[in-house]
Formats: sequence, C-alpha cells, structure tokens
Amino acid sequence: MRWLARRRASLERLEYQVDERERMRRAFEAEAEARRARADALRVEYATPKRVAAVEVDVVVPPEHRTPERPEANRAVTVEVREGDDRDAVVRAFVAEHALVAGAAEALMRALAEKTSSRKPLRAPLVAAVAVIVPRGSKVPLAVREGDDVEDLARVFAGIHEIPDELVPELARRADEAARKRARRRAVTAVDVDAPDGRRLRCEVREGEEHDLERHVSEWALVERVTQGAVGQIADAIRARLPPVLVAFPVDVPGRARLTFEARARDEKEVRRGAEAFAEVNALEEGAARAIARNALQRLNHGSVLIDAEPTGGG
Repeated sequence: MRWLARRRASLERLEYQVDERERMRRAFEAEAEARRARADALRVEYATPKRVAAVEVDVVVPPEHRTPERPEANRAVTVEVREGDDRDAVVRAFVAEHALVAGAAEALMRALAEKTSSRKPLRAPLVAAVAVIVPRGSKVPLAVREGDDVEDLARVFAGIHEIPDELVPELARRADEAARKRARRRAVTAVDVDAPDGRRLRCEVREGEEHDLERHVSEWALVERVTQGAVGQIADAIRARLPPVLVAFPVDVPGRARLTFEARARDEKEVRRGAEAFAEVNALEEGAARAIARNALQRLNHGSVLIDAEPTGGG
C-alpha cells in the first residue's frame, strides 16, 4: 500500500511538472506574440509617413476612361498629403491628372491647409535623435519620442535596418542614455518650422548642439521628414536667435572630423557649462571639457597665461 501511495504521489508531481511546463510554454508564446504585435505596430508608426491631410473631390471621368463596371461620369477621388510630401506639388499633380478647372488648385490648397491646422500633432515630441551608422553604410537617426519604450524601438529599428539581434541591447542602452542626457541639458532656443507638407514643427536646440547647427538640424529634419534642402535655412534662423560668438576654435579629436567650439558668454561658469555640454554631445574623453574651457577662457581674457594641464590634486 505504501508503494502505491508513493507511486501515486510521484505521478501527481510529474503531472504538476508537465502542467507547469505547459503553462510556461503558453506564457512564453503569448509574450512573444504580444512582442511581435508591438513590433508590427511600431514598424508602421516608425517607418510609414502618416497622413497629414486629405480632401475628397468630385472629378469628371472622361468617356474613354469609363467602363461597364464603372460607367459614372463623376467619381469621388481623394487627394492626400503625407509626411514628407510637398503639398503644392501634390496639388499641382492632382489638378493636372484630373484636368480640373482654373482655381481648383487654390481651393484644394485652402481645404488641405484647414484640415492640417485643425488637427493635433501627428507624433509625440522628439526627445532625441541618435545618429546610427547602419550596416548598409548610411547614417540613420533613431528617433526617441516622449512615451517610447526604447527597447522595443531599438528592436524595430534593428529589423528595418538589418542590424544583428545581438547588437540590439547595446543600441537600446546607448539610445536611452543619449535621450536621458539630452533631456537634462538646458534648452538654448527653438524655431517653428512650416514644413512643405503643411505641418507646423518645432526644432529645439539644447546645450552642446549649437556648435554644429547644420549637423543637428540635418538629423532633426531626417526624423521629422523635412527636406534636407531646408537645413541651411533652418540653421540660419536658429543662429540668428543665439548670442554672438565671442571666440571660436577647432577641437581636434584623433580619428574623427575636426570639431569647432564656440563660446558665446564671458562668464566662467557659463563657459565651463558650455564646454561640458559640448564634450557630452560629441562623446569626448574625460578631461576634454576642462581643456576646452581653459582654452576658451584664455582667449576671452587677453594677456592671461594658459596653463594647459590637468589639476595636480594637491589642494
């Protein structure tokens, strides 16, 4: 009898273990399926230009284009503008394709503008644009926006740009770190930009980014789907809002393109703060910020003696 009891108990434990393994398998599959669904949604969100505005128009169908299935002389056709489009070009092409009457282009432009201005922003505010050199050999900014799950975002970005799976955790870590650091840096200025597709966007500059405005604005334009042809104009508009440059000098970093540091304040605290932000944005080695600050202060204070060395630590 004791043997039968032990046998029954053993079978019950085995049954429990089998059930537990099955439960774990189902939970794993459910999590994997949820992850795939999130990735699919993010892929659409991240890689597909969103509709900015659309207007339905009744157009005349020429007789030669009518069919037994669709014999109607008039047909409703939608003119649509998406992120990155040139609204004027879209309207001109639509008017030409459907041979619309004179004045139709102006009416369509007004209707699309009203649709655009009355809607809320299509995307959450941008937190950071992290430049990534992808395996195909091009620079693609990874856009981190308010509310994003950076790990999911990095996984989708890697899938789109054929980045090996084993590199995704490091990509997510660096993107999250860049976003956190940028959020801590002080906003310097911002300009509103009327994109060719009709959106009103804001390009913000934070400490450390003002030294290379063209690069910063170019990466911003890529993630916001604004033509690169507008980069110079936007950078000039930002530059006009900044205080004048008092001193500027090159910063050489072995193995990298030459950088330029611009000091716009004489106050020592502000110079040091600017040097630290510059070093952080450009991922310079430890001690670089102090060297840059010393150089800037020496140039701002004519006749001063520059001791270009690190502190001895002797108090």
